[in-house]
Amino acid sequence: EFEGAYLVTISPESGLSFPFRIFFMILDELEKEQKENPAGDGFYHNRESLLKAYGEERLFGLQAGAWSFDTFHSFIKDECSSEDNIFMGDRGAEPAFPWMYPCFCVIHDHEEADQPAVDYLWTAKRAQNRGLATCLIDHLSISISAVNNPLPKTGAF
Repeated sequence: EFEGAYLVTISPESGLSFPFRIFFMILDELEKEQKENPAGDGFYHNRESLLKAYGEERLFGLQAGAWSFDTFHSFIKDECSSEDNIFMGDRGAEPAFPWMYPCFCVIHDHEEADQPAVDYLWTAKRAQNRGLATCLIDHLSISISAVNNPLPKTGAF
């Protein structure tokens, strides 16, 4: 479903046009979920860890592929109702540019492994079970076994 989605490093040094805006879009998503479900996953309370990962270039997300303007607006009209908007940004409005999926992964180098280990892997509740977490893991070339210590409420993917 996410063919054409590409991995982006969310950091001040990433070369993205609006890296700080994307970081705050993630925080907004976490805050919305926290308000909707106060007993939720607790990621909102890890803002300091996310800010550190942002500064250390260890925060990654998925951006929609390079669609034409007409194709993108057709997708939004046909696939995303105001309640089911999969992109980050204000729900009930067109998604904010850059068109980021509501998910992220924070990694760190693991001294004893050939690949990085996952600190955090998160997908917004409204976008779960669509393959976003798997897409992130695939783009980062991390095996599922590197996703350690899932939170108790985390579902399998």
